Amino acid sequence: MSHKRKMYTLKEVVDQTKQDGKATFLTFQHDVASSLLFTGDDVGPLKADKNEALMRLTERHYPDVLVPTATWSKPQARCRVCSKKGVRRDVKTICSSCPSKPGLCSVPCFKLWHTQLHYWE
Repeated sequence: MSHKRKMYTLKEVVDQTKQDGKATFLTFQHDVASSLLFTGDDVGPLKADKNEALMRLTERHYPDVLVPTATWSKPQARCRVCSKKGVRRDVKTICSSCPSKPGLCSVPCFKLWHTQLHYWE
Protein backbone atom coordinates (compact mmCIF):
# COMPACT_ATOMS: atom_id res chain seq x y z
CA MET A 1 0.00 0.00 0.00
CA SER A 2 1.39 3.40 -0.89
CA HIS A 3 2.01 6.05 1.76
CA LYS A 4 -0.73 8.35 0.42
CA ARG A 5 -3.27 5.52 0.42
CA LYS A 6 -2.35 4.59 4.01
CA MET A 7 -2.73 8.19 5.13
CA TYR A 8 -6.09 8.48 3.39
CA THR A 9 -7.23 5.24 5.02
CA LEU A 10 -6.05 6.45 8.42
CA LYS A 11 -7.97 9.72 7.92
CA GLU A 12 -11.11 7.72 7.13
CA VAL A 13 -10.66 5.69 10.32
CA VAL A 14 -10.30 8.86 12.38
CA ASP A 15 -13.45 10.31 10.79
CA GLN A 16 -15.38 7.07 11.38
CA THR A 17 -14.15 6.86 14.99
CA LYS A 18 -15.42 10.38 15.62
CA GLN A 19 -18.85 9.30 14.37
CA ASP A 20 -19.38 6.03 16.24
CA GLY A 21 -16.35 5.80 18.55
CA LYS A 22 -15.81 2.05 18.06
CA ALA A 23 -13.64 1.57 14.98
CA THR A 24 -10.01 0.51 15.15
CA PHE A 25 -7.60 0.71 12.27
CA LEU A 26 -7.41 -3.08 11.93
CA THR A 27 -11.19 -3.54 11.83
CA PHE A 28 -11.46 -0.71 9.34
CA GLN A 29 -8.84 -2.34 7.10
CA HIS A 30 -10.66 -5.69 7.34
CA ASP A 31 -13.95 -3.99 6.42
CA VAL A 32 -12.38 -2.26 3.41
CA ALA A 33 -10.61 -5.42 2.23
CA SER A 34 -13.71 -7.58 2.64
CA SER A 35 -15.87 -5.08 0.76
CA LEU A 36 -13.36 -5.10 -2.11
CA LEU A 37 -12.86 -8.89 -2.15
CA PHE A 38 -16.34 -10.20 -1.43
CA THR A 39 -19.04 -8.76 -3.62
CA GLY A 40 -22.57 -10.11 -3.48
CA ASP A 41 -23.06 -13.46 -1.75
CA ASP A 42 -19.60 -14.94 -2.42
CA VAL A 43 -19.12 -16.08 1.17
CA GLY A 44 -22.40 -15.89 3.00
CA PRO A 45 -25.04 -13.48 4.18
CA LEU A 46 -23.49 -12.74 7.57
CA LYS A 47 -20.74 -10.22 8.24
CA ALA A 48 -19.10 -12.81 10.51
CA ASP A 49 -18.75 -15.17 7.53
CA LYS A 50 -16.97 -12.47 5.54
CA ASN A 51 -14.67 -11.59 8.45
CA GLU A 52 -13.75 -15.24 8.99
CA ALA A 53 -13.13 -15.71 5.26
CA LEU A 54 -10.88 -12.66 5.22
CA MET A 55 -8.95 -13.89 8.28
CA ARG A 56 -8.52 -17.42 6.98
CA LEU A 57 -7.28 -16.21 3.59
CA THR A 58 -4.89 -13.46 4.75
CA GLU A 59 -3.43 -14.38 8.13
CA ARG A 60 -1.01 -17.11 9.21
CA HIS A 61 -2.54 -20.28 10.59
CA TYR A 62 -1.05 -23.44 12.05
CA PRO A 63 -2.72 -26.80 12.70
CA ASP A 64 -3.45 -27.76 16.27
CA VAL A 65 -4.61 -31.03 17.85
CA LEU A 66 -7.74 -31.37 19.95
CA VAL A 67 -6.76 -32.10 23.54
CA PRO A 68 -8.64 -34.73 25.55
CA THR A 69 -10.49 -33.61 28.67
CA ALA A 70 -12.01 -35.50 31.59
CA THR A 71 -15.39 -35.76 29.86
CA TRP A 72 -14.13 -35.97 26.27
CA SER A 73 -11.50 -38.72 26.17
CA LYS A 74 -11.27 -39.10 22.37
CA PRO A 75 -11.94 -35.62 20.96
CA GLN A 76 -12.90 -35.37 17.30
CA ALA A 77 -14.28 -32.68 15.04
CA ARG A 78 -15.89 -32.95 11.65
CA CYS A 79 -13.70 -31.72 8.78
CA ARG A 80 -15.29 -28.51 7.48
CA VAL A 81 -14.02 -28.95 3.90
CA CYS A 82 -15.03 -32.61 3.60
CA SER A 83 -18.46 -31.83 5.10
CA LYS A 84 -19.05 -29.11 2.52
CA LYS A 85 -18.20 -31.68 -0.18
CA GLY A 86 -20.69 -34.16 1.29
CA VAL A 87 -18.15 -36.50 2.92
CA ARG A 88 -18.18 -37.23 6.65
CA ARG A 89 -14.70 -37.36 8.12
CA ASP A 90 -13.89 -37.02 11.81
CA VAL A 91 -10.47 -35.51 12.51
CA LYS A 92 -8.34 -34.53 15.48
CA THR A 93 -6.75 -31.53 13.74
CA ILE A 94 -8.23 -28.04 14.07
CA CYS A 95 -7.16 -24.51 13.23
CA SER A 96 -7.09 -22.71 16.57
CA SER A 97 -6.30 -19.37 14.86
CA CYS A 98 -9.62 -19.23 12.99
CA PRO A 99 -12.54 -17.73 14.93
CA SER A 100 -14.78 -20.80 14.53
CA LYS A 101 -11.90 -23.26 15.22
CA PRO A 102 -12.88 -25.61 12.36
CA GLY A 103 -11.89 -29.24 12.23
CA LEU A 104 -9.73 -29.85 9.16
CA CYS A 105 -7.92 -32.80 7.61
CA SER A 106 -4.18 -32.21 7.73
CA VAL A 107 -3.78 -32.87 4.01
CA PRO A 108 -5.21 -31.40 1.72
CA CYS A 109 -8.11 -29.70 3.54
CA PHE A 110 -6.02 -27.44 5.80
CA LYS A 111 -4.36 -25.90 2.76
CA LEU A 112 -7.63 -25.63 0.78
CA TRP A 113 -9.41 -23.92 3.69
CA HIS A 114 -6.69 -21.27 4.03
CA THR A 115 -5.94 -20.59 0.35
CA GLN A 116 -9.23 -20.73 -1.58
CA LEU A 117 -12.38 -18.67 -1.11
CA HIS A 118 -14.58 -21.45 -2.54
CA TYR A 119 -12.73 -24.32 -0.88
CA TRP A 120 -15.42 -26.89 -1.69
CA GLU A 121 -15.03 -26.62 -5.48
